[in-house]
Amino acid sequence: MREIKIRYNLRRNDIPKIKAKTEFFYINLDSLERFPIDKEWDILSRDLFTGLKDKNGTDIYEGDVLLKGKQNTVVTFSEGCFFLGSDPLVLSSGHREIIGDIHSNPELIK
Repeated sequence: MREIKIRYNLRRNDIPKIKAKTEFFYINLDSLERFPIDKEWDILSRDLFTGLKDKNGTDIYEGDVLLKGKQNTVVTFSEGCFFLGSDPLVLSSGHREIIGDIHSNPELIK
């Protein structure tokens, strides 16, 4: 059975936005109810784990940017399926490498 994990991208809202850094938290469903996301945090994104790893063994999440050939491509989730660009994300993603994500590295998708 595949492990269900969610990557939260949070920013403290009690610090001016120019100085506030975003933080990532990785949460599985078992700990989700115990993790207090309160009024001090703005949730910028919730990214679902694909169940796959890149060539370095790093978990691949929705919103990650992978190098596909010579092109940077975003992992998305639509209609019950993960996609890498317009192609379904398949088990062969193990030969691809995560080079960033759309939240921390938006310049990668321009």
